[in-house]
Amino acid sequence: MFKNKLLVSISMLLLISCTRDSNTSGTMLHPVAEKMPYANIEAELLKIHDGEEYIDLFPESVQLLHYVLNDEAGLLQHTKPILLSSGENDTLLTTGAVDISSVNDSSLLILERSTNRLVQYNIDESRYHVIANQGRGPGDLHFSRELSVYDNKAFIGMQGFRISKFTCNSGLCEYSKTIQTEYNNYSVAPDDDYISIVGISAFGNEGDPDPSNTDQYLLHKINYNGEVLQSYLPIYRHRSPLVREAMNSGGRVRSFPESNSIVVTFSRFPYLYVHNDAGELTNIYELPDFIQSYYKSEEDRAGRYTTSLLFDNNSMISFTSTLNERWLLLRMREQRDLVFHGYGLEEGFTGTQWFSYFAFNVDEKTLYKIGEDTRKSVRDERRVLHVIDQGIVINENGLLYLLLNKT
Repeated sequence: MFKNKLLVSISMLLLISCTRDSNTSGTMLHPVAEKMPYANIEAELLKIHDGEEYIDLFPESVQLLHYVLNDEAGLLQHTKPILLSSGENDTLLTTGAVDISSVNDSSLLILERSTNRLVQYNIDESRYHVIANQGRGPGDLHFSRELSVYDNKAFIGMQGFRISKFTCNSGLCEYSKTIQTEYNNYSVAPDDDYISIVGISAFGNEGDPDPSNTDQYLLHKINYNGEVLQSYLPIYRHRSPLVREAMNSGGRVRSFPESNSIVVTFSRFPYLYVHNDAGELTNIYELPDFIQSYYKSEEDRAGRYTTSLLFDNNSMISFTSTLNERWLLLRMREQRDLVFHGYGLEEGFTGTQWFSYFAFNVDEKTLYKIGEDTRKSVRDERRVLHVIDQGIVINENGLLYLLLNKT
C-alpha cells in the first residue's frame, strides 16, 4: 500500500507478493484464528430469528424489504426508474458498485465508487445533479470507498488519506472541506464531535510505520480536523502489509450514539465487534451459518509468497447500514460450488450466488433474518437492494429503481 497510488483490490482471484511472515513456511491459510482481532476473547454465538414472525418490530423500510424479498402483492410492479435530470424518459445508468443514502425526505445521494461520481437525486422531481466528479482538486473524488450521511452532512472516505465533507442544509449538497488523515479510509461513521474510521497506515515511504509491525490498530476516532483522538481494534496480525490489506480493507464501521455503541464488521470474518464510545470492547458476536473463505499463501522460488482465494463455498458481509438509530442492516453474499474457468469469452465463474438480508437490533442484541434474494448462477444478472429511509432502491446491473414505503 503506497500513498497516492492505486491499491490493488483483492476480489475473486488475486496474486500478490507478500513479505515472509516469521512464523510462516510453505503454505499458509488466511485468516489464521490467532491473528484475528481479540483472538483471546470468545465470541457469543447469535441465534437467528425469523423476521416474518417479528415484522411489526422493524422500521418501515425493513418491513418493505421483507415484502420485496417475498414479492408480496406484486410490489415490484410499483417501482419507478430514477430518471435523468433532462426530464426525458430515460434512466440514470450507474455502475453496480454504489452506495446510496437518504439526505432528507425528498433526496438521495448516490456514490459511484468505481467512477468516483457523487450524484444527488430529487425524489419529488425525478431529477439528478452531479455533485462531485473524479479528480484530485478540492471537492473531487479519488479512490472512493464509502459514502456516509449524518445530520445533513455527507462524508466520502477515500484511499488517498482524505475524507471529503459536503453540507446538505438546503437544496443541493455543496463541498465543504477536505479532512486529511493518516490512514487509507475504508469506512467512515460520523458523529456530533468526531468521525470513526476504519483505516490502515501507509507503508513504503520515509517516515511511514514499519510495515512488518503488527502492533497497529484499525479503528480510529478523529476530530473534524483529522487529528487522531483514539485508536483501537487490532489489525489482522500478519507481518505482510499486503496480507493485512486483504483481511482488513473490507472493514465497515457503524455508529449508534443513542446506544453508546460502535459496530465494526469485516467482509470475511463472521463477527460483529462492538465497542462503546470510550473505545472499550463490549461484545463480540458471531454470525451463525457463516462459511469462512480462505486465502492460500505459497512460497515461490524467489522466497516470496503469492496469495489466492480458495473458491467453492463461502460467505461474505458485503454491506452494512444503520436504520432508525438502533438497527444494523447486514447484506450477506453467499456463494456455493464456485469454480473459476479462466478469462476467455465463454469462461469465468460458475456456481450459485445469492444475497441474504439480516437486521440486528443493537439494544436488544438480537439478529433477525429478513429474507433472501436468490440467483441461479453467478453468470446471471445481479440485483442488489439498498434500504433507505424512504424505502428501497433496487440496483439491477446499475439500473436503479425506487420503491417508496407508501406505495
